[in-house]
Amino acid sequence: MAKAEKGVLQTQHFRHGFRPMERHTSTLMLMKNPGLLILFLILLAPYSGHGHHDPLELEEAVIRQRLEALPCLIEPRYVSAVKGYLKTYLVEQRDKAEKILGRALVYFPLFEEELRRAGLPEALKYLAVVESALVPTAISRSGAGGLWQFMPQTGASYDLLINAWVDERFDPVKATRAAAIHLRKQYERFGSWELALAAYNSGAGRVRRAVKRAHSTDFWRVRRYLPRETRNYVPAFIAATYLFHYYYLHRLEPQLPALDQQLTATIELHEPLTIEEICSVTGLLPWTVEALNPAWKKGVIAAHGRRAWLTLPAYAMPAIQDYLELRRADPAALSMLELPLMEAPANAWQQTTYVLGKGEDLRDVARKFHCHPLHLLFWNHIATLQPPAGSELLVWTPRRILRCKPGTSVEALPVVQPAVAISSIRTPRPHEKEPLDAWVWHRLQRNETLPEVARRYGIGLKQLYERNPVLRHAAPMPGMRLRIAPHNALPSARIGSR
Repeated sequence: MAKAEKGVLQTQHFRHGFRPMERHTSTLMLMKNPGLLILFLILLAPYSGHGHHDPLELEEAVIRQRLEALPCLIEPRYVSAVKGYLKTYLVEQRDKAEKILGRALVYFPLFEEELRRAGLPEALKYLAVVESALVPTAISRSGAGGLWQFMPQTGASYDLLINAWVDERFDPVKATRAAAIHLRKQYERFGSWELALAAYNSGAGRVRRAVKRAHSTDFWRVRRYLPRETRNYVPAFIAATYLFHYYYLHRLEPQLPALDQQLTATIELHEPLTIEEICSVTGLLPWTVEALNPAWKKGVIAAHGRRAWLTLPAYAMPAIQDYLELRRADPAALSMLELPLMEAPANAWQQTTYVLGKGEDLRDVARKFHCHPLHLLFWNHIATLQPPAGSELLVWTPRRILRCKPGTSVEALPVVQPAVAISSIRTPRPHEKEPLDAWVWHRLQRNETLPEVARRYGIGLKQLYERNPVLRHAAPMPGMRLRIAPHNALPSARIGSR
């Protein structure tokens, strides 16, 4: 590949791989000289026991030095609990640690933005690693849930709604904002991040009583009076911070999620939007939409008109914004779209090469390409935000931006199979109305979904939406009466309750 000029982009296809190690001549020397080989094995013996040596003990002095230099929100002491968590990340569960590192590309940009917005230290993002390993649907044995592990009652106190339609503890945006408020409250109460983190874990009352018993506000003095889990909570935070600063020195390779999950855009919704609609307009697969919006249980986002956040791959969001604008301004124009349109994009992303200019660092490049510096670190397998000028950086960008406008070419708009053309809805004219008794009606039951109703009566989901225009403006609710089909169009066995 020709060398890129500074500031110039080169589109290319790229395959990740490992470079083969060069053969060392020293190995040949040992093979040819038995005396040297025996001496080498004698020197190696103390380090080659059968599992008797703790790998971290061999590096303990180095780890202590790194901890002393670690930019940590709290004092990074190397106590036994910290060592235990580091051993888990770096030795015993390396695969889990690599998955956590990869998930950070999905959630750390959001965490940093919301923590800055709340005036809190960005380093608090590592707390979600301790709480949930960055799994947005994680649920603990005690019933705490989400990235920030709110108990239902605590979540409710921060307006996180939990019902049959939604569990907002699993909403990354709302849960992060609630966590920021809760953390600020604990810090203002105790004046120490160590104690604030302890209170986040076990409650302010327990920490207050422990402080009283210890006659001190020093966490390391108070620690012995706290529950066991809380005693280890701050050490777990220190270990998580260490992991993200020094993972590469322990040969950990982040396991990166799909680019559709890494590079996203988020908008605020004030009206119901179904996952079927999103898939029909953008061509995204349902599980991609659900993975990015895990709070909603029944395939309807912003059900009942409750304000919600919608996250989609960056290239797909403009199409949904177009669609929502069209749905609000001119619903009749939706029929011009003739959804579904095309198959989902198989190659939605392309890789480009950017040559770092003089005085630039990864933060500058991230702003240019609408990504995060962590993306650039992981994509390029580097460990510094300031590589030397002239460094070639690999960057992922959308191959195209999807739009959804009637009367324009639909070549950039994909379809999902099986497709549900929900949005090509035609509002009946007054002269088209028929007597009420000419139709079969169905009363929606609790926990019943529209696809289930459509399957029950053997009709298409598109037909169900066409015959019930109210569904364009309101989420399905128990007790809602839905017009199904004319009596003479359904077999008698399929006729439901009126």
